[in-house]
Amino acid sequence: ESVNTSRNGQLKWTLNYAENEISHTLITGYEQVPSLIRAQIAESDDDTADSPYDIPQVDSLEDVTSGWRYIEEKDAILIKQVHITADMQFQLLKNVE
Repeated sequence: ESVNTSRNGQLKWTLNYAENEISHTLITGYEQVPSLIRAQIAESDDDTADSPYDIPQVDSLEDVTSGWRYIEEKDAILIKQVHITADMQFQLLKNVE
């Protein structure tokens, strides 16, 4: 729904999807393997519930509910994530600080 970028290569977006369902996001043209991809609840009244967590890099998305892959020949990042709530915020980082 909304996408924000920064000069240091950070990409943030919010995705609204059915709660407890799996979404797939495809990002092309990023030009390198991301260092880290994080997810968190977009808005919450509970401060502990909205803590960001890292989405693991995996070799295959077939048998996981959460993970991401970089497909070098296509310069594409494919992200698979279960939405623990309808609105999820994602963050892609080039360099972990």
